[in-house]
Amino acid sequence: MPAVFILLVGSWGHQSRVRDAAILWGMTRASVLSFANRRIAGPLKFRSSKGEARIQKRVLGRHDLTPSGHWVNNPTMILHTLTVLAVASCTLFLNPNASPQDGAKPAATPPSSQVPAARTDKWAIDRETELLRRARESAPCDVLFVGDSITQAWEGPGKPVWEQHIAPLGALNLGNSGDRTENVLWRLEQAPLTRLKAKHVVLLIGTNNLGHGTSNAEETLAGMAEVAKTLAEQCPDATVHILEIFPRGERINSMRGDICQINQALRAMVAEENTAAKKAGRSPRLMIHALGDRFMQPDGTISKTMMPDFLHLTPAAYEMWADSIVPVVN
Repeated sequence: MPAVFILLVGSWGHQSRVRDAAILWGMTRASVLSFANRRIAGPLKFRSSKGEARIQKRVLGRHDLTPSGHWVNNPTMILHTLTVLAVASCTLFLNPNASPQDGAKPAATPPSSQVPAARTDKWAIDRETELLRRARESAPCDVLFVGDSITQAWEGPGKPVWEQHIAPLGALNLGNSGDRTENVLWRLEQAPLTRLKAKHVVLLIGTNNLGHGTSNAEETLAGMAEVAKTLAEQCPDATVHILEIFPRGERINSMRGDICQINQALRAMVAEENTAAKKAGRSPRLMIHALGDRFMQPDGTISKTMMPDFLHLTPAAYEMWADSIVPVVN
């Protein structure tokens, strides 16, 4: 009986499962013996015969097992055995990649920061739709700015600086107020940037993951890394300029601590990637920029001359941004 069971399971298109079938047979036999044990009077006594336990105690009522351990015609016993065999067999057939001794845990669910998600607030959807149109219809351009409200505001407080310093570079603004990493990933999924043939991509994202409370520091870092990776894949000839998350809040606060840790990890990530690229004979594709440090005062505060609400930038701050990025992309 064991040989027949193992052969059937192993030959059903999964020869590599013979070992697992043997394990299941052992589990089935143990279950059968446990069933018999509940009907045996007195303690069980076993003797070993070729590695198999044999029950030698008389069974109450009609015998389920003979003294030698063989089955006899007992409908209840047969039904119990067949049920166990059927369940065990279905486990293998329905999930041939699983093994009863693997104990494999299901794949970890990625954090929301790495799962593309569209915006749901109407005012943001309107802007999102416009950015998708730009990505799909704009002429090829040399420089792309990708990000959230701070990037979008190049069309607000930063507009004079953009027109004077950034537009001449052949730049396109793809910033949406309130965007988190997952929202940028969704936009990139819906309208890949490959057709734009960019030479430089300037990325500023992540502050809303922390500010909205949807991601912790580790999850925000993972989302930023995923966005940078996607941009590098979609823009194979571009250098991806990752701006460290800007400090926020008038004074030193706990969120700034998270921001500092994320920025430290980003530096390490860029350094590692560029080292690997050089070893492989490839040109480094990533650059990291600590522009936010320039918005800080020596005592750790942020002046309203840089950030009127201690988050978004003034025209003077956009001037500093342009001074930092233009020489690099030129």
